[in-house]
Amino acid sequence: MDLRTLLDRFLVAKAAAGLSRRSIAWYEAQIVLYVRWLGRVGVRSERAFVASTVETYLAEQRKAELRPATLAARYRALCVWCNWLVSRKLLAVSPMDEVAAPRVPKEAIEYARFDEYQRLYESISGHGWMALRDRCILSILFWSGLRVSELVALAVHDVDARARLITVRRGKGGKGRVVPCPPELNGILVGYLYARPPYDGDALLVGNDGQDGVRGPLKDSGVRIMLRRRCKAAGLRVLTPHDFRHGFAMALLNNGMEMSAISTAMGHGSVKVTESIYARWLTEGLTREYDAARARIKSKSRPG
Repeated sequence: MDLRTLLDRFLVAKAAAGLSRRSIAWYEAQIVLYVRWLGRVGVRSERAFVASTVETYLAEQRKAELRPATLAARYRALCVWCNWLVSRKLLAVSPMDEVAAPRVPKEAIEYARFDEYQRLYESISGHGWMALRDRCILSILFWSGLRVSELVALAVHDVDARARLITVRRGKGGKGRVVPCPPELNGILVGYLYARPPYDGDALLVGNDGQDGVRGPLKDSGVRIMLRRRCKAAGLRVLTPHDFRHGFAMALLNNGMEMSAISTAMGHGSVKVTESIYARWLTEGLTREYDAARARIKSKSRPG
């Protein structure tokens, strides 16, 4: 069986398991690079699943000065593919068992600070449906920590602003969850839905058709374009949807919310995933605890 057929079977299996189209496209893009490299350097298909071949590929990728995270993504996709091939008995053993994972240095997290969120939110003036929609987007991104794909997939009935709950029906890996939302979202949301032009679909967030009508459901790219435009108008650095997701975690963790609760709200596979991303950068809480401890020590040392 040729490599492209093996890859296609893998992608079909992932689709059948309920993986999102975005995730399937990511796997295909990563693995196709390896398959094309094999053809370019003349490696026969029977040598494709040998550890030394994979290591040669990753070494060449490293020479291309890819970011460490990009190199790690190449490695991770090959691991999942090879493990699937083994599970289907299309491969005896995975070559990735012998290939060391590329090291990814810990980089400081880029995240939206509360004051940036507040400044951006307050810069959106007016009561038109677009302004109200954009305030809804900012509120959900910063105070509920949704991924942009989860945000644009929301239906009107997924948001119970009175109960202060948002239902994410298909998060990463096809997993659903319920997350909290701020009390002020109720008023903004009611205003937005009341002002929004007539629309037959159930999507919560919709795009403008250029004539103040509804084009259809808002897309990921539309959210990014909106943020870029709004940030520039507010005199802020350009913030991405993921900067707000990180801002949600950092703001709440630094102000006492439990790591396990943040992990659940963000839809992480485990608390360890959340800790690996954020624990190193929780300096605000650390400094506050440090200062409080110092104050207690100094108060005890004062003469009575």
